Amino acid sequence: MKSRINAENLDISVDDLWLRYKTNRLNVSPDFQRNFVWDKKKASVLIESLLLNIPIPSIFTSGTEEVEEVIDGQQRLTSIFCYIDEKWIDGKVFKCAPGLEVLGEELANKRFRDLKEEYQQLIKNYKFRIVRVNDQSDDTLKYRMFERLNTQTVKLYDQEIRNCVFRGPYNAFLKECAAEYDFQYIINSPARRVRMKDVEDVLVFFAFYHNNLRSYTSNKQFLDNEMHLNNNISYNETIKRRELFRKTVSMVKTIWGEAAFVPYSSRTTQFNQALYQTIMIGLARYRKEQIIPHIDLIREEMYNLQVHDQKFSESLHRGTNTQALINYRIKTWEETLEGILGYPYNEPRSFSYQLKNKLFQQNKTCSLCGQHILSIDDAEVDHIECYWKGGKTIPENAQLTHRICNRIKGGEHKKIKTTAKTSSTFKDSNTESDNNNLIDKLIDYRDRYIASEYSNLDETILSDDMILQIIQYKPTNLEEFHEIPEEYRERIKMKQVRKYIEDIIDIVSENI
Repeated sequence: MKSRINAENLDISVDDLWLRYKTNRLNVSPDFQRNFVWDKKKASVLIESLLLNIPIPSIFTSGTEEVEEVIDGQQRLTSIFCYIDEKWIDGKVFKCAPGLEVLGEELANKRFRDLKEEYQQLIKNYKFRIVRVNDQSDDTLKYRMFERLNTQTVKLYDQEIRNCVFRGPYNAFLKECAAEYDFQYIINSPARRVRMKDVEDVLVFFAFYHNNLRSYTSNKQFLDNEMHLNNNISYNETIKRRELFRKTVSMVKTIWGEAAFVPYSSRTTQFNQALYQTIMIGLARYRKEQIIPHIDLIREEMYNLQVHDQKFSESLHRGTNTQALINYRIKTWEETLEGILGYPYNEPRSFSYQLKNKLFQQNKTCSLCGQHILSIDDAEVDHIECYWKGGKTIPENAQLTHRICNRIKGGEHKKIKTTAKTSSTFKDSNTESDNNNLIDKLIDYRDRYIASEYSNLDETILSDDMILQIIQYKPTNLEEFHEIPEEYRERIKMKQVRKYIEDIIDIVSENI
């Protein structure tokens, strides 16, 4: 046989076990154990059972005579030790609960010291059968045993079993992430910590972010597989994952705060893991500076999905773990975010500078407006078949364009015309290249301003289309024009474009 458990059977009194516990030779709560979940009533029933000499299932430990860990029996031993110490897990006095079946009157509301001497000795002298697993036994086999043993007691949650079975650095990493303040703030559910549901929430995030849904068969198997594949994760990989996790948590906190994962249509305030999964996976692909200018809109669009998209709303409450509904709600949310924010920063959609230089040397004509490109700095490489339609970032799908032509929103590519009738403040820079340089500079400062998270100068932030109309000296009826302070509107009307741009640059520079 490939692997066997090496174990010895021992009969050890409660008094001896308690002494080993007090001298740190018996670890009742090793890392793989779940948290303590028994209540005082259940613990009191156990104390009564000791006094009645009722046979109690064996305690399983791992280690040596010098030091050992409890594999199975944490709840029983902790309850007994708390009673002898007269202090419950929360630090309060532990007295036996009233209403016990046999010794109810004799034990009700009594501490250990209040018991008859005879009862105290009965408890201390009660002997447990201890099955001590040799420390040299195979780790995986030992903790598979833990899983089997616990199917006979209080039902373990899936993550509690994973916590035992997968005892590598990934498990420790997940627990560290779950304990972070901001994460506990946004899930806003202290109850999830008791049975390691918060750790499972972290696992859900990484599993659905890194793995293709095509391999999904069941939630349990999907998460088990994520634990198995990453059980011995490298330190460098944990650094990358922690950065991704913290960034995503920070964005969620910024947008929704502690109400992030409570469905709008719900009559309760309980955490919804399906909503958590959806929001986290969608936002993880973006940078925080991308979402800052659109917080209100992102919040509003999530509300609209839950209220007006019946299938999306139902996917949060019924059949939440079916592949089809998981795929629908995540895809729907990702498409919604793309409509607000554009494509995620980590999608492979940028062409190399080497390719841009090659195309520029071959033909200096803009593929969109048909005009000559004066400098390579005025150029960008764009997809012929749109990226969002599935166009690949390969040379065969590349075209050279003016930078401004490629940046105009809505796909309306216009030829930039200049005029000889310019103001004196602008006449020295009346070339297409200079116009484009001014546009690029204004766009750059606008984008940097947005990324700075300041909001007190929103009226000075213009769309690409607005910038183009200013440079072309076109009259504009765009609503945003009327939100610009009057002194700036007058400068635009007087075609004092350079002065306007310089003012914008100065104002924005002070805040970035």
